[in-house]
This record gives sequence, C-alpha cells and structure tokens, in this order.
Amino acid sequence: MRVLIKIAWRNIWRNSVRSLVIATSIVLGLWIGTFVSALYYGMGEDRVNIAIQNELSHIQIHHPKFKEDYKAQYTVTVDDALKAKLHNTANVRSWSPRSIAQGMLATTSGSTGIQINGIVPEAEDSTTHLAAKITGGQYPVEGKANQIIIGRKLATRLKLKLKSKVVLTFLDKDDNIASGAFRVAGIFESNNSGWDNANVFINKAELNPLLGIDSNAANEIAILLNSNRNIDTAMVSLTRAFPQYKVESWMDISPETSAMISLMSQVSVVFVIIILLALSFGIVNTMLMAVLERTREIGMLLALGMNRAKVFGLIVFETFFLVMLGCPLGMLIGWATIQYLSVHGITLASKSTMASYGYSSVFHPDLPFNSYLQIIVLVIITALLSSIFPAVKALKLNPAETIKS
Repeated sequence: MRVLIKIAWRNIWRNSVRSLVIATSIVLGLWIGTFVSALYYGMGEDRVNIAIQNELSHIQIHHPKFKEDYKAQYTVTVDDALKAKLHNTANVRSWSPRSIAQGMLATTSGSTGIQINGIVPEAEDSTTHLAAKITGGQYPVEGKANQIIIGRKLATRLKLKLKSKVVLTFLDKDDNIASGAFRVAGIFESNNSGWDNANVFINKAELNPLLGIDSNAANEIAILLNSNRNIDTAMVSLTRAFPQYKVESWMDISPETSAMISLMSQVSVVFVIIILLALSFGIVNTMLMAVLERTREIGMLLALGMNRAKVFGLIVFETFFLVMLGCPLGMLIGWATIQYLSVHGITLASKSTMASYGYSSVFHPDLPFNSYLQIIVLVIITALLSSIFPAVKALKLNPAETIKS
C-alpha cells in the first residue's frame, strides 16, 4: 500500500503543468461553490433575522381563536402572573403586548386596508427596534394622543406627510364599526416594503378603548429571545405556563419563511454538486490521458506480476491526490472570503429592490461548519467516482499487446 501511494504521488507530477491546471480548476470551483453556498445560506439567515426582528419575533402568544377571524374579543390578559412568568423565563430578552385590528385607513387621497397595531412604545422598541426605523418625524410616546406612524411606501402611495390627518375604521369586540382620527407623527422604513405598506402603529392605550377591551388586554404577545437556538426550550416552558393560550414559534406563524430557508440550503448543495460534476469531467479526461500515455508502463507492471487490484488502486490514488491537491487551498480561500464578507457584507442590489422581496440590500454570507464537512465529503466522492473509468480502462489493457506496441 505504501509503495502504491509513493508511485501514485510521483505519477501526478510527471506532467506537472497538466496537474497544476486541474488543481487550479478545483481550487476555483471550490472557492466559487463555497461562496455561493454561503451567499444562499446568508440570504436565508438575513431573511429570518429580518422576519424575527421586524415582524414576528421568536415566539407569539394568542388566544386560540384569535387568528381565525382576528376578532378583538379574543385577548390575552396581561396581568402580574403573565408578566412574572415572562420575566422569569430563561433566554427571554424582551416582550411586547399588542392590540390588533384589521381595518381601513382613509385620507383625502384615498383609502386602503391595513393592520392596526396598538403598541406600548417602549416595549415595542425593545422587541422590534421600531424607533430605529423612523426616517421622518418621531417615535410615538405614551401620554401623547392621536399619534400614528406609517410605512414610507404607504405614505408615498397615499401622499401622506408628517402631521397629515388619517381616519382609522375597524370593528370593535361587538362587531360594531369604530373609528378614530390620528395625525402622522412618524414615518418608518424597514427591510420589507410589503410589510411597511400593510401595517400602522398607534398607542395601545388609545386602541383598546376603541376596540372595547380592557386596558390590560392584548391580542398578541411578541417575545424576543436571546437566540434562535433557545426557541424549543422557551416554547416548552411557555406552553406549560399558559395552557389556555396558543404559543407559536416564528416557524409556525410563517411556515413559508422556514420552507424558503430549507429550499435555499438544498439549492446551495445542488449548485456545489453541479460544479463538482463539471470538474469531474476534467479530472476523468486528465486521468484517461495519463493512462493512455502510460499503456506500456502499465502493461509492464501487469507482466511483472502486479495484480489488477493494485493497478486499480494506483489509478484511484492518483486521482484522489490530484483532487485533494486543490481541495485544501480552495476550501481555505473560500473560508477566508466568507469570513471577510460575513463581517463587511456584500451589496447585491438597491435597498428598494431588495425591500420589495423582504430582504436587506446588504447580505452577509455565512456557512455553518457542517456545510464545510458536507462539501469535503462531496469532493472525496467526486474523486473516487472520477477514478473509476480511467482505472477500468487500465484494467482492460493486455500486457503482451501493450509491451509490443
């Protein structure tokens, strides 16, 4: 075995230019493959972070019937027991109670359907950092009446400016029409223009009386955790603490986002496989040329008594060494590129274009450790499969004929 390895290693350097060209192509292929995989993975992670930080939070608590019709009477009581439990639950960073109504926003320029979110400004900001998204005007404060903040896209569509008057119309808990007049105090802009266009925010203390529900009632409790990895533990704890309510993670609330992340992971693997498949044709061609150039030598080895299994192993080792010659450098360059861009980011399109799809314009490529291992395994499989055809070709050589030729 040791002799075969030595011979195989020396053989790949017989034509050093050809070997280096193949090794270089492997380096470039793995560099591109790991980068694209990291880009897809990073895009998925960025989308999840945007959804969690801006829209969903990690966990939400509702009345079991609330999401059937979004009726105001289906509430969660924000009492001392609930506050204490959320405060004492491990890994809960912050939480925000919200009153929610589906209604109409009307102005002199037109009207549109929107979701009205009644918030406690300080709690909402600690959970979704909504104040940081204000691009004009000011974030609402408790105690100041008739304030509303709206998305920039909605403001543009309805020609609204700061201090513009709007009227909100919706159904209260008894299905009676309720309405209230508000003035635009602030305009916000997030990384999801569709979400901005469909949501407005007012003080919960003003919305609850209009809905006819108690001041300590909320339709939704949004909970932000320290990490996405803490969801399962927190879900178990909160479900046990509040069996009368429905506790859901962001994956339950937005299954399409979770499915998109899974799809991106699969696409990145397919992309790497395509690159390795293209490289395998070059490897097979190189090894086949190497076998045909050495037919007399291989025939001599067979004539001297080297069995066909060892000849097969010799070609396999040569192919494996040729592939692994470029693998470490390709993976290293790919890793270094990913580490740099994961910190500094990469801009692929304008902010408005990406926001229309719910993405940030700056992506941060990233790749988990198991994905690197997965790529290495695919490279090894590629090397072994690429060696089969040249090795079989070598085994079919007739010793007597090859020596005569």
